[in-house]
Amino acid sequence: MLSILLSTLSGIIFCIVYFMSPREVAAEYSAIALTIALIVEIIIKNFCIKKLSKFAWFMYFIILCFTIPSIIFNDIKYIQLKFYLFKVIFIITIIILMHKFNINLMQKTFSWLIKGVSEQGWKVINYIFVVYLVISVLGALYCQFVISQEAWVLFKGVILPVIGVIATLIMIGYGYYDRLQNKKQDK
Repeated sequence: MLSILLSTLSGIIFCIVYFMSPREVAAEYSAIALTIALIVEIIIKNFCIKKLSKFAWFMYFIILCFTIPSIIFNDIKYIQLKFYLFKVIFIITIIILMHKFNINLMQKTFSWLIKGVSEQGWKVINYIFVVYLVISVLGALYCQFVISQEAWVLFKGVILPVIGVIATLIMIGYGYYDRLQNKKQDK
């Protein structure tokens, strides 16, 4: 949970710095702020929570590979590209893991919180998350190409975390609903 909070704070910091900076250097300054927030996030997660896995280190390295060009070239498109690539790869991975290897990512994430959810219930929860990711990609694309760059930053930094909280509450709520349905069927 702290991990999600730290990631959300990084996005909010990115958004605040982008809008508070002069337009001609907004991409550069916000990318610098995002890089600093990312380094702080790594330190907190690695030393205060638990040792980061090799995969987590790899993911942070990839993120830095996209933020550093944004700093150098003062262009937000590298951060946008990372956003889209990560979301699309995550969507594909979740679906493949669920259908090919019978691994449910949301079950691994929320099983400590919700007990007694059926296999079908976990599939529904997984797909709720996939829908959230698809909405993220489509909303970001719409903001970027139809509205403006500023709208994309606002969407990523403010609106998307709110949608994420709503999606999380829906997933947890559905898990409890499924658990209650299972208890009724057992009686």
